[in-house]
Amino acid sequence: SPPSPSSSSSSPKILYHPNLFPQPPPCVTVPLNGSTILPSLLILHKPPNLLIDTPPTTTLPTSSTLKKFLTSSFPNSTIRPCHQLDYSTSGLILYAMDKEVNRKVVGMFEERKVRKVYSFRGGE
Repeated sequence: SPPSPSSSSSSPKILYHPNLFPQPPPCVTVPLNGSTILPSLLILHKPPNLLIDTPPTTTLPTSSTLKKFLTSSFPNSTIRPCHQLDYSTSGLILYAMDKEVNRKVVGMFEERKVRKVYSFRGGE
């Protein structure tokens, strides 16, 4: 069974999964709430300094990646990222548990129908 949200700030946290949590986090609003897309999304919080996947060549640490976390958490599922976050960036990241939903959500990002908000916290 998938893990519950972790308390470690350096670990990915599952914020929404249709079978684990009844509602997405409050920052996820229209057009996802109440849509046919939401039941096929997985929403995670990616901490800083974590790769999404292992690139062919990198000097960054690859012992822990979001892909490895998801593969171990959902071994019988094919989960596809809908967008990217830089290595040093923390924030929400959407994964689709369905190929068609992945295509739709990736298209929403490409067409700028998804609004991303970035904030900076200095001194860390």
